[in-house]
Amino acid sequence: MNRRAVLAGVCSLATVGAGCLSIPADRDPEFTVENPPAWLQTADACPPEERIAMLDVVGPNGSAGESTAVVNYGELREESQLVFRFGVQHGGAVTCHGSGANAFSTLLGDVMENALGPYREEHLYGADAVAIRGPEGFYGIELQVYDQVLP
Repeated sequence: MNRRAVLAGVCSLATVGAGCLSIPADRDPEFTVENPPAWLQTADACPPEERIAMLDVVGPNGSAGESTAVVNYGELREESQLVFRFGVQHGGAVTCHGSGANAFSTLLGDVMENALGPYREEHLYGADAVAIRGPEGFYGIELQVYDQVLP
């Protein structure tokens, strides 16, 4: 199996960040996921070796940092928003089911198209981190999406 991990974060590293966030549901009830699909789970739902995709969220922060590529929450497609909201609500999100990989891949595509690509065009080099501007501020993310190639 080939694996490709794409990582972005708002911590002190080039392209990796980690963290946990817990926002009480009563802070922003519209920014929660009431009935998530079965494939969208918390980090403890399956062992790391069985994860197909993972999102960690750090924040909210008042600013994004100097070398951070930022995408606005509203620029994300609907399924990307779902994964991100769940990640904010639970401090992260994973999928251990093939059916969930598409949503994480969509989030990756949205981040590449709306944050990393424009950042590279403007600065002529890649960003050290990625953040999503949400309702409470900037949320740093670490996103891993694994490609699986069957033998």
